[in-house]
Amino acid sequence: MKQYLLMLIALSVCLAALSGCAVPDAIPSEVPDAHGGSVTDQASNFPAEPPHLRVSDGNAAVTAWRGTCSWLVENEDGTGSGINTDTMHPLDCKEGIPSLKMTKRGLLTFSFEEAPTSVTVRRYRLNSSDYDAYEEIPAEGGTIEVKPGNYLYEVIVKWNHPNQPYGGTVYYAFSTEK
Repeated sequence: MKQYLLMLIALSVCLAALSGCAVPDAIPSEVPDAHGGSVTDQASNFPAEPPHLRVSDGNAAVTAWRGTCSWLVENEDGTGSGINTDTMHPLDCKEGIPSLKMTKRGLLTFSFEEAPTSVTVRRYRLNSSDYDAYEEIPAEGGTIEVKPGNYLYEVIVKWNHPNQPYGGTVYYAFSTEK
């Protein structure tokens, strides 16, 4: 029994390592449910996958890398369908993270396809590999103040509106370079 458990754990670790940073396209647009239908079949007016994050400095814009997420959609019949994905930390995937050139201090604006309930932003030095070496910065009104330089921004967004039949937590990332 212990051998099977160890093999299962080893297989899980290998699969997680192989998945790497390729999550932005890994989330299906239709999530199958237990009855052979899909979330989009039963709840076409609800987002079947987490919204994208668009980051803009007023001149240029990028769609942020979408990493780890947990997303649930309640179907009209009261059942639910969800997806959970786990990725490497953005500091381990720097080459796959979209970047904006920042030559001076300025503001970046976040825009989502669906309004979130909370946004938390962590700023790391781009050359860092320490997951705990970040500065939490305020994201008020959908904007953040950025410094010129090479930074990685991890944006943790939650959707849990009481009147919406969908929600979850999604981790995004983008970088700035001078």
